[in-house]
Amino acid sequence: MKGLIRKILKEEVGGDALSRLRLILTKMKSIQGWEKVVYDINKLKRVPGGIQDKTEGLWSLLKYMGFSPTYAVQSARLDTIYWFSTTFMKNGGYDRDFSEGEIQLPELPVYEMEGQFTEEQYVYKSGWGDMLGISNEEEAIDRFTNDIDEYIEDSEEDDRDYGDSYDVENVVVQNIRMIKFDPEWVGL
Repeated sequence: MKGLIRKILKEEVGGDALSRLRLILTKMKSIQGWEKVVYDINKLKRVPGGIQDKTEGLWSLLKYMGFSPTYAVQSARLDTIYWFSTTFMKNGGYDRDFSEGEIQLPELPVYEMEGQFTEEQYVYKSGWGDMLGISNEEEAIDRFTNDIDEYIEDSEEDDRDYGDSYDVENVVVQNIRMIKFDPEWVGL
């Protein structure tokens, strides 16, 4: 089945990057929700979670066109989902006939950030230790509860949980990289 789809796409496409891009934008119309992806990106300032179906749909289209990422797959997915969803909506989205008219090819900045932060961390442990010179259970429980550090001889981590991030400092922009249309995305 994949071979047949790949053959049909190659026949429909022709050779140049713009005609291939037009085909991808047209095929993106079959995947609902691109306007929400763009809205969420603009609101959250990152690619939102919960868009696996759209990512996989776009990724499949690009693979059929011959795209084979040469850099980290996660980075390639984020770049392509950002660029194609934005380009699709900027060029008219679901109401557009992509086979005619001008196609805007936006250049989208990505700010690569770095900063140090402190994060609370809760470590849940079980600890064991022996107590001597205790006269009853109640006293043993009370002393162990109120001064556990004095009596722990061995412990084991049961679970870990993280609190909020706070005390963010030394924030810098490491790099500003532009996502531009890449003919490799459409198999050229």
